Amino acid sequence: MKKIIILFFSMFLFANNLTPQEKEDVKIGEKYFKKILKKVEISKDKNKINRVLQVGKKLAKATNKDYKWEFVVVEDKRLNAFCLPGGKVVVFDGIFKVIDNNDQLATVLSHEIAHAILRHGHYKSQVNYILTAPKEIAKKTFGGFVPKDFHKVLDMAYDIGKNLTAMLPFSRFQEIEADKYGIKLMHKAKFNLDEAIKFWKNMEKYSKTNIPEFLSTHPNHHHRIEVIKREIEKIRNKK
Repeated sequence: MKKIIILFFSMFLFANNLTPQEKEDVKIGEKYFKKILKKVEISKDKNKINRVLQVGKKLAKATNKDYKWEFVVVEDKRLNAFCLPGGKVVVFDGIFKVIDNNDQLATVLSHEIAHAILRHGHYKSQVNYILTAPKEIAKKTFGGFVPKDFHKVLDMAYDIGKNLTAMLPFSRFQEIEADKYGIKLMHKAKFNLDEAIKFWKNMEKYSKTNIPEFLSTHPNHHHRIEVIKREIEKIRNKK
C-alpha cells in the first residue's frame, strides 16, 4: 500500500542540467529517502497531499533543476519539513497548524528546497570534517601526554567550542541563506511574498523559545522576519 501512495505523489522533471556533484546528491538523497520511508507513517489526508503536490510542483519547476523531485506528507505533529539532497521533500503534517494558505505552504517548501539547491548538507559536513581534523591530529600527537580518563573531557570541551564558535553560526548562516533563496524561488513561481512574513509571525506565536540565538542552529524568528522583509523589498525595487 505504501508503494502505491508514494507513486501517486512522485513528480519528476527532466532537464538534464545537473553537475556531477548534483548527480551524486540525487543518489545520496534516494538512498536516505528509502530508509526514511520505512520509518515514517505516510499521511492519508488527500487535501494535504494535493496541496503539497500542487505547491511543490510549481517550486520544483522554478528551480530548473533535473532532480528526481518527490513530495511526501508524513504523520508527525512536529512543526517541521526537510528536503534531502537531490529533491526528496518530506513534510510533517504538524506544520499545517501554522499554515493559513498555499502561499505560506510555499514559504516552507521553498526554504527546504533552497537547502538542497544550495547543497547545504554537503557544505556543513565538509566544514565539520575540517574542524574535527585538528582534534584528531592533536590526539595522535599529544594524546600520550594526557591521562586517558581526561580524553573524553577534552573531546567534549573541543566539540562545545567548535559548535559555539563555528558550527552553530554556520548553521544560522545557512538558514538565512535558505530564507533569501526561498523568497526568490517563491517570487519566480509567482507566490505571494507577503505571506512569507505572515507565516513566520505564525511560527513566532506558536513556538515561543527562550534559547538565545547564539546557542541555536536557527536564527530567532524576529531576525529572519527582518531578513525576509529586506529580501522582498529588494525584489520589488528591481521591478
